[in-house]
Amino acid sequence: MNCYTDARVPCARAKNSTPTEFRLSGFTIVELLIVIVILGILAALVITVFRGVQEQAYNARIISAVKQYHGAIEQYRVLHSHYPATGPENNGDTIAVVCLGAGYVDAHCGSITNTEVYEDSVFNENMSEVLKNRPKVNDQQLPAGPEDFVGAVYGNDYIWSEKGYHTEARTIQYALHGANQDCKLPGAWAYRSTTSPRATTACIIELELYE
Repeated sequence: MNCYTDARVPCARAKNSTPTEFRLSGFTIVELLIVIVILGILAALVITVFRGVQEQAYNARIISAVKQYHGAIEQYRVLHSHYPATGPENNGDTIAVVCLGAGYVDAHCGSITNTEVYEDSVFNENMSEVLKNRPKVNDQQLPAGPEDFVGAVYGNDYIWSEKGYHTEARTIQYALHGANQDCKLPGAWAYRSTTSPRATTACIIELELYE
């Protein structure tokens, strides 16, 4: 009489046998860990792609707004034989740079050549003659070395010109996400490209040089 012929006699389990349930449970945990790792990798890829799409959209918006302002500023020059003045310029400031557009937080759009840049009623009044609907340029803060852009700026500044020397000039300046970006607009060139604290390209349009 044994366990195989008598149901009343229990059969002993081999010492090295492993419960089927435990093997299945262990395999499921490993599988779950693999799935978690894969999901983490996919999430990181999606975030990177999404950030890239956002940055490209921001760059396109900045370029479009600057293009519109540049055209209006040149139109003003044709009508008046000079570029639109700014309040700081009228006050005799050497660094006379103002925000392009309005609607900036605290009317502030960054810092250029160690000078804080603000919206300017004189410039905006001048531009109202040729630009009825002023596009909103401001969006994200983009540090570009010592410069700090929240949108785009206009006015007199000391710059390293594209010709390779330091001079005072009337400019339009703006920044784009990413290092070594194409500034996209006629006459615009990248005067600075940084990777820290964020990859940024600072662009400039030299409207007139004071040589």
